[in-house]
Amino acid sequence: MLIHGSGADFLILLIYVLTFSFAGALVCFLLFHAVLISTGQTTVDFWGNLRRRQIARANNKPDPENPFDLGARQNWEQVFGRMHWSLALLPSFREAPWPPYATREDIEFNRVEYCSGKKV
Repeated sequence: MLIHGSGADFLILLIYVLTFSFAGALVCFLLFHAVLISTGQTTVDFWGNLRRRQIARANNKPDPENPFDLGARQNWEQVFGRMHWSLALLPSFREAPWPPYATREDIEFNRVEYCSGKKV
């Protein structure tokens, strides 16, 4: 049974507005976390680094580097492992490669092997 009238039209409009608002918020959430993974940061690191960059720019100094940024590809591999992207969406029971995460210097100076997590 279909309901017609101004009340039903309003409800349908409300459902569309809420659905697209929620979808927009989820897309923003997804993009923000993709940026966090690509730059090797947590949300706390992001806001702290943002503040440090603002202070450095105000004092005409170079932007501080994030020691956990290994490059976008290696950052994604560090989070999801070396597997096909579709498999990364499935639940995983693998152990983290190295807690705490290795920094760029750890890998450059061979203090830890990349993606194995074993100390050298």
